[in-house]
Amino acid sequence: MNRFSNYLTYDWHALMPHPWANFWLVLVAACCGAVVGIERERKEKPTGTRTLALVSLGSCIFTLLSNYLGNRDGHIAANIISGIGFLGAGVIIHGRYGIIGLTSAATIWAMAAIGMTVGAGFAGAGIGLSLLVLLLLGLVGTLERRYVGPCQLLLLEVTFDLAGGKTLIRLEALLDEFDSPGISLRSNAVSGEHGTATIRYCSSHRHHRVLLSRIAEMPEMQIISRHAPPPAKSGRA
Repeated sequence: MNRFSNYLTYDWHALMPHPWANFWLVLVAACCGAVVGIERERKEKPTGTRTLALVSLGSCIFTLLSNYLGNRDGHIAANIISGIGFLGAGVIIHGRYGIIGLTSAATIWAMAAIGMTVGAGFAGAGIGLSLLVLLLLGLVGTLERRYVGPCQLLLLEVTFDLAGGKTLIRLEALLDEFDSPGISLRSNAVSGEHGTATIRYCSSHRHHRVLLSRIAEMPEMQIISRHAPPPAKSGRA
Protein backbone atom coordinates (compact mmCIF):
# COMPACT_ATOMS: atom_id res chain seq x y z
CA MET A 1 0.00 0.00 0.00
CA ASN A 2 2.86 2.35 0.83
CA ARG A 3 4.49 1.63 -2.53
CA PHE A 4 1.22 2.40 -4.33
CA SER A 5 0.82 5.71 -2.49
CA ASN A 6 4.37 6.62 -3.50
CA TYR A 7 3.41 6.30 -7.17
CA LEU A 8 0.50 8.67 -6.57
CA THR A 9 2.47 11.36 -4.79
CA TYR A 10 6.17 11.15 -5.71
CA ASP A 11 8.19 11.87 -8.81
CA TRP A 12 8.30 8.72 -10.96
CA HIS A 13 11.82 9.56 -12.10
CA ALA A 14 12.95 8.79 -8.55
CA LEU A 15 10.90 5.59 -8.33
CA MET A 16 11.80 3.87 -11.62
CA PRO A 17 14.89 3.19 -13.73
CA HIS A 18 15.67 5.87 -16.32
CA PRO A 19 14.11 4.51 -19.55
CA TRP A 20 11.02 2.96 -17.95
CA ALA A 21 9.98 6.10 -16.09
CA ASN A 22 9.76 8.05 -19.36
CA PHE A 23 7.84 5.26 -21.08
CA TRP A 24 5.20 5.02 -18.36
CA LEU A 25 4.87 8.80 -18.00
CA VAL A 26 4.22 9.23 -21.72
CA LEU A 27 1.66 6.42 -21.61
CA VAL A 28 -0.12 7.91 -18.59
CA ALA A 29 -0.23 11.35 -20.27
CA ALA A 30 -1.80 9.89 -23.43
CA CYS A 31 -4.37 7.95 -21.38
CA CYS A 32 -5.33 11.06 -19.38
CA GLY A 33 -6.01 12.97 -22.56
CA ALA A 34 -7.92 10.06 -24.10
CA VAL A 35 -10.21 9.66 -21.09
CA VAL A 36 -11.21 13.33 -21.13
CA GLY A 37 -11.47 13.20 -24.93
CA ILE A 38 -14.01 10.37 -24.76
CA GLU A 39 -16.29 12.60 -22.68
CA ARG A 40 -15.92 15.45 -25.21
CA GLU A 41 -16.47 13.15 -28.18
CA ARG A 42 -19.57 11.66 -26.58
CA LYS A 43 -21.04 15.18 -26.56
CA GLU A 44 -19.97 15.69 -30.21
CA LYS A 45 -17.55 18.51 -29.38
CA PRO A 46 -14.69 19.63 -31.67
CA THR A 47 -12.06 18.19 -29.32
CA GLY A 48 -12.24 14.42 -29.27
CA THR A 49 -10.23 11.49 -28.01
CA ARG A 50 -7.33 11.73 -30.45
CA THR A 51 -6.98 15.50 -30.13
CA LEU A 52 -6.75 15.62 -26.34
CA ALA A 53 -4.60 12.49 -26.18
CA LEU A 54 -2.11 14.08 -28.57
CA VAL A 55 -2.20 17.43 -26.72
CA SER A 56 -1.43 15.74 -23.41
CA LEU A 57 1.14 13.43 -25.00
CA GLY A 58 2.95 16.26 -26.79
CA SER A 59 3.06 18.45 -23.68
CA CYS A 60 4.49 15.54 -21.70
CA ILE A 61 7.21 14.86 -24.30
CA PHE A 62 8.24 18.52 -24.48
CA THR A 63 8.48 18.66 -20.69
CA LEU A 64 10.63 15.52 -20.62
CA LEU A 65 12.91 17.02 -23.29
CA SER A 66 13.10 20.23 -21.29
CA ASN A 67 14.37 18.30 -18.29
CA TYR A 68 16.98 16.34 -20.24
CA LEU A 69 18.21 19.38 -22.17
CA GLY A 70 18.79 21.17 -18.91
CA ASN A 71 16.22 23.82 -19.83
CA ARG A 72 14.84 24.41 -16.37
CA ASP A 73 14.26 28.15 -16.71
CA GLY A 74 10.85 27.70 -18.28
CA HIS A 75 11.52 28.58 -21.95
CA ILE A 76 10.10 25.33 -23.34
CA ALA A 77 7.17 25.39 -20.91
CA ALA A 78 6.35 28.94 -21.99
CA ASN A 79 6.44 27.89 -25.65
CA ILE A 80 4.09 24.98 -24.91
CA ILE A 81 1.58 27.40 -23.40
CA SER A 82 1.86 29.75 -26.40
CA GLY A 83 1.40 26.91 -28.88
CA ILE A 84 -1.60 25.55 -27.02
CA GLY A 85 -3.10 29.05 -27.08
CA PHE A 86 -3.05 29.02 -30.89
CA LEU A 87 -4.49 25.51 -30.99
CA GLY A 88 -7.28 26.45 -28.59
CA ALA A 89 -8.12 29.55 -30.61
CA GLY A 90 -8.74 27.32 -33.60
CA VAL A 91 -11.77 25.67 -31.99
CA ILE A 92 -13.42 28.97 -30.96
CA ILE A 93 -16.04 30.05 -33.48
CA HIS A 94 -17.73 33.44 -33.50
CA GLY A 95 -21.08 32.94 -35.21
CA ARG A 96 -24.00 35.25 -35.78
CA TYR A 97 -25.65 34.01 -32.62
CA GLY A 98 -22.75 34.00 -30.21
CA ILE A 99 -19.38 32.43 -29.47
CA ILE A 100 -19.03 28.66 -29.26
CA GLY A 101 -16.05 26.43 -28.51
CA LEU A 102 -14.78 28.20 -25.39
CA THR A 103 -15.17 25.07 -23.26
CA SER A 104 -13.31 22.99 -25.84
CA ALA A 105 -10.48 25.55 -25.93
CA ALA A 106 -10.27 25.60 -22.14
CA THR A 107 -10.20 21.79 -22.12
CA ILE A 108 -7.23 21.77 -24.52
CA TRP A 109 -5.44 24.27 -22.28
CA ALA A 110 -6.13 22.20 -19.16
CA MET A 111 -4.98 18.96 -20.80
CA ALA A 112 -1.72 20.61 -21.87
CA ALA A 113 -1.13 21.58 -18.25
CA ILE A 114 -1.88 18.00 -17.17
CA GLY A 115 0.53 16.64 -19.77
CA MET A 116 3.24 18.95 -18.45
CA THR A 117 2.50 17.79 -14.91
CA VAL A 118 2.91 14.16 -15.94
CA GLY A 119 6.07 14.99 -17.90
CA ALA A 120 7.54 16.51 -14.76
CA GLY A 121 7.19 13.05 -13.18
CA PHE A 122 3.99 13.46 -11.17
CA ALA A 123 1.74 10.95 -12.90
CA GLY A 124 -0.53 10.56 -9.87
CA ALA A 125 -1.26 14.28 -9.89
CA GLY A 126 -1.98 14.11 -13.62
CA ILE A 127 -4.50 11.30 -13.12
CA GLY A 128 -6.18 13.18 -10.28
CA LEU A 129 -6.37 16.40 -12.31
CA SER A 130 -7.88 14.51 -15.27
CA LEU A 131 -10.61 13.18 -13.00
CA LEU A 132 -11.20 16.73 -11.75
CA VAL A 133 -11.59 17.97 -15.34
CA LEU A 134 -14.11 15.20 -16.01
CA LEU A 135 -16.00 16.18 -12.86
CA LEU A 136 -16.14 19.84 -13.89
CA LEU A 137 -17.29 19.02 -17.42
CA GLY A 138 -20.05 16.78 -16.09
CA LEU A 139 -21.02 19.20 -13.33
CA VAL A 140 -21.87 22.02 -15.74
CA GLY A 141 -25.00 20.32 -17.01
CA THR A 142 -26.15 19.52 -13.47
CA LEU A 143 -25.73 23.12 -12.31
CA GLU A 144 -27.48 24.39 -15.43
CA ARG A 145 -30.49 22.18 -14.77
CA ARG A 146 -30.55 23.27 -11.14
CA TYR A 147 -30.33 27.04 -11.64
CA VAL A 148 -31.92 27.42 -15.08
CA GLY A 149 -34.55 24.81 -14.31
CA PRO A 150 -35.41 21.51 -15.93
CA CYS A 151 -35.87 21.50 -19.68
CA GLN A 152 -39.41 22.12 -20.88
CA LEU A 153 -39.33 20.26 -24.16
CA LEU A 154 -41.61 21.50 -26.93
CA LEU A 155 -42.02 20.55 -30.57
CA LEU A 156 -41.97 23.07 -33.39
CA GLU A 157 -43.73 21.95 -36.56
CA VAL A 158 -42.65 23.96 -39.61
CA THR A 159 -43.88 23.95 -43.21
CA PHE A 160 -41.57 25.60 -45.72
CA ASP A 161 -40.72 26.06 -49.37
CA LEU A 162 -38.13 23.50 -50.35
CA ALA A 163 -36.21 25.92 -52.60
CA GLY A 164 -34.61 22.98 -54.34
CA GLY A 165 -33.64 21.39 -51.01
CA LYS A 166 -31.75 24.50 -49.82
CA THR A 167 -34.13 25.34 -46.97
CA LEU A 168 -33.54 22.11 -45.06
CA ILE A 169 -29.77 22.57 -45.39
CA ARG A 170 -30.08 26.11 -44.00
CA LEU A 171 -32.11 24.79 -41.07
CA GLU A 172 -29.47 22.17 -40.29
CA ALA A 173 -26.68 24.78 -40.49
CA LEU A 174 -28.65 27.10 -38.19
CA LEU A 175 -29.00 24.38 -35.55
CA ASP A 176 -25.31 23.49 -35.82
CA GLU A 177 -24.33 27.15 -35.32
CA PHE A 178 -26.28 27.36 -32.09
CA ASP A 179 -24.67 24.12 -30.86
CA SER A 180 -27.11 23.84 -27.96
CA PRO A 181 -27.92 20.54 -26.22
CA GLY A 182 -31.47 19.29 -26.55
CA ILE A 183 -32.12 20.76 -30.00
CA SER A 184 -32.86 18.23 -32.71
CA LEU A 185 -34.32 18.33 -36.22
CA ARG A 186 -36.34 15.68 -38.01
CA SER A 187 -37.53 16.04 -41.60
CA ASN A 188 -41.04 14.63 -41.88
CA ALA A 189 -42.36 14.80 -45.43
CA VAL A 190 -41.88 16.39 -48.83
CA SER A 191 -44.86 17.16 -51.07
CA GLY A 192 -44.34 19.01 -54.33
CA GLU A 193 -42.50 22.23 -53.57
CA HIS A 194 -43.15 22.12 -49.82
CA GLY A 195 -41.63 20.21 -46.93
CA THR A 196 -42.32 19.77 -43.23
CA ALA A 197 -39.97 19.24 -40.31
CA THR A 198 -40.15 18.86 -36.53
CA ILE A 199 -37.69 20.70 -34.30
CA ARG A 200 -37.38 19.73 -30.64
CA TYR A 201 -36.21 22.49 -28.33
CA CYS A 202 -36.28 23.60 -24.70
CA SER A 203 -38.31 26.70 -23.86
CA SER A 204 -36.25 27.25 -20.67
CA HIS A 205 -33.11 28.16 -22.63
CA ARG A 206 -32.83 31.68 -23.97
CA HIS A 207 -30.64 30.56 -26.89
CA HIS A 208 -33.36 28.17 -27.99
CA ARG A 209 -35.92 30.98 -28.04
CA VAL A 210 -33.53 33.11 -30.08
CA LEU A 211 -33.21 30.21 -32.50
CA LEU A 212 -37.00 30.17 -32.95
CA SER A 213 -37.03 33.85 -33.87
CA ARG A 214 -34.31 33.23 -36.47
CA ILE A 215 -36.31 30.38 -37.94
CA ALA A 216 -39.40 32.60 -38.11
CA GLU A 217 -37.38 35.24 -39.98
CA MET A 218 -36.51 32.80 -42.78
CA PRO A 219 -38.53 33.84 -45.86
CA GLU A 220 -39.07 30.20 -46.84
CA MET A 221 -41.13 29.49 -43.71
CA GLN A 222 -44.88 29.30 -44.28
CA ILE A 223 -46.51 27.73 -41.23
CA ILE A 224 -45.06 27.40 -37.72
CA SER A 225 -46.87 25.71 -34.84
CA ARG A 226 -45.73 24.73 -31.35
CA HIS A 227 -47.03 21.97 -29.11
CA ALA A 228 -45.90 19.73 -26.27
CA PRO A 229 -44.47 16.30 -27.10
CA PRO A 230 -46.71 13.30 -26.51
CA PRO A 231 -46.39 11.79 -23.01
CA ALA A 232 -43.99 8.88 -22.68
CA LYS A 233 -45.56 5.46 -22.50
CA SER A 234 -45.38 3.84 -19.08
CA GLY A 235 -44.64 0.44 -20.54
CA ARG A 236 -47.34 -1.30 -18.52
CA ALA A 237 -49.68 -3.76 -20.13
